[in-house]
Amino acid sequence: NSAKGVSATGGIKNQSIWLAGSFFHNKTGQGGTELTKEYVGVYTAYRINRLAFLGEWDYTSTETPSKTNGYAAFAEVSFLVQKGIAAKIKYDAYDPNQDSSGDRLLRYTLGVDLYPAPHTEVFIQYRNNREEVDRRNDQILVMTHLYF
Repeated sequence: NSAKGVSATGGIKNQSIWLAGSFFHNKTGQGGTELTKEYVGVYTAYRINRLAFLGEWDYTSTETPSKTNGYAAFAEVSFLVQKGIAAKIKYDAYDPNQDSSGDRLLRYTLGVDLYPAPHTEVFIQYRNNREEVDRRNDQILVMTHLYF
């Protein structure tokens, strides 16, 4: 392996906005067994008063010698209803191989985050999963985090 990986990340940030990106490239192997991987990502956060937005988009490319391109994306809007209660809407998308069918997943989530006491979180969410295969796979999630 004589090839080296290259990566970089950078961004800007202030009290209201954060915008950043990252990149990775690596080529390994030799003599017909080469493997090339590339990842590119962009992410952001924006806050104004009690409203916050988070977002991320990632692209992947792998050559083995055939090429596979995929992506993942995430977006969230959070609204602070009052101290200790945040309402959230989320969107997730994942497709590990854009040229192949049956592997894409889209998720829409609606929920509330509760912070009833110091070092305690309770997340209550309904998640609508939309997959390329025809099946109903929705979820109701209740998560508790206790920090000590």
